[in-house]
Amino acid sequence: MRLALLFLFCVLTVPLLGGSFRTLILVRLRSAWLLAAALGVQVLILIVLPLRASVLLSVVILLSYLPAYWFLWSNRAITPVWIIGLGAALNLAAMVANGGVLPSDADAARRVGAPENAVGVLKSAVLEDPKLAVLGDWIVLPSPLPTIAVSPGDIVLFLGALATLHWLSGSWLFPGRRRELARLWASRSRGS
Repeated sequence: MRLALLFLFCVLTVPLLGGSFRTLILVRLRSAWLLAAALGVQVLILIVLPLRASVLLSVVILLSYLPAYWFLWSNRAITPVWIIGLGAALNLAAMVANGGVLPSDADAARRVGAPENAVGVLKSAVLEDPKLAVLGDWIVLPSPLPTIAVSPGDIVLFLGALATLHWLSGSWLFPGRRRELARLWASRSRGS
């Protein structure tokens, strides 16, 4: 619920910073089905089948990044999309180094009430001897944000998604983009 409120807050920043929801609705992302497929696979494995530990499921989670990256590549004309790719790459590097699991700091897990000895396929877990631990979940979000531990990659992903949202909406954060959007919508309304 708190993550939904955080998402809602981010969306509400669009009109506060002069962006347009109309512009967002009219955006047609290329290969969006690839992103939906990648996220669907991860949701299925991490939420629906969380207690089914197997090497195969860990490999499938890692492979689910491929269609997500293809989606990002297909939409590379959207300038801030590379920030999302960087955040995903940070998480992916830590997951690959740790057999498909993002390492979580034991103290951070305790502070957010996460189980230390969780079994199954998890995005994040406390590991005995983690590799690239600095890229794992060790940052506990301050109040009033959701009480979760996040990784540096998660923060970069969030900032990239926020920047992309504002770039696509033509908000004041990207003033040159507003002129570009105005030309785009003018040419569409003329039928060009």
